[in-house]
Amino acid sequence: MTSKELTEINDGGFRLHGKVRDNRLQLRLEDTLGRSATYSIDLNDVSVENSHRIGRELKMEFKHINNSVLEASDLSRIIGMVQNYIELFKKQFP
Repeated sequence: MTSKELTEINDGGFRLHGKVRDNRLQLRLEDTLGRSATYSIDLNDVSVENSHRIGRELKMEFKHINNSVLEASDLSRIIGMVQNYIELFKKQFP
C-alpha cells in the first residue's frame, strides 16, 4: 500500500488536499469549522474534463456527511478548487 501526500489548495473558507493511495486519488474537503468529507476517484478518471463531476460529488458528500447546506457560490468555489487541484496533479503525475 503506497501513499503520497499532494499539494493543498485554500479558497474562501475551504481547504482541499489529497493523496494518492492504491491507484486512487483521495480528495478531502474541509471548512473553517473543521467539517470534512472525502471523495475517492480512480487515477484513470482524473482529468480537468471531469472536474465538474468530481466537484459536485465532493460537495454532495460534504453535505451528506455534515448535514449542512452549501450556497451556490460554494459549489462554484469547490469545482474551481478541484479543477486547480487536478491541473497541479497532472503536472506532478503526467
